[in-house]
Amino acid sequence: MIGNNDYGRYPKLSTAINDVQTIGAILADKYGFMVRILTNASRFEIFAALDEDRRQLGEGDNFLLYY
Repeated sequence: MIGNNDYGRYPKLSTAINDVQTIGAILADKYGFMVRILTNASRFEIFAALDEDRRQLGEGDNFLLYY
């Protein structure tokens, strides 16, 4: 899950980080998802996390990206 409030030249968002934290907690607590949350992540951090997830996923796994 990626929640970025800061986008450099664009106006700052006010709820993106809170949104991913709230939805992430629901997915983990109610549905048993393994959740990773990135906040104000750079392009490099996002791609590094996706690459790590790709390496850990098995053939029968599912993947959900919430941005």
